[in-house]
Amino acid sequence: GDEMKAAMALATQITSAAPRSVQMTKAAIHRSYELAQMRTALLEALETDILIEADESPERLEFNRIRKEQGLKAALAWRDARA
Repeated sequence: GDEMKAAMALATQITSAAPRSVQMTKAAIHRSYELAQMRTALLEALETDILIEADESPERLEFNRIRKEQGLKAALAWRDARA
């Protein structure tokens, strides 16, 4: 049908282009997909970070208290001693 005709027209157009141009275009398309996946991964990481920062569990509150009063090194030592 019409979809097959459109696909064949596109295939003919692609095959008439210089092979190096087709390779470069294909590489650019692949990079675009990789960047889109990276963006999705970064957004997921940001959402997770927001959830972690919003956590008000007793452990998180104690960690923050120690960090504010004694510094990050002391808070990390407290955290590591619990593991």
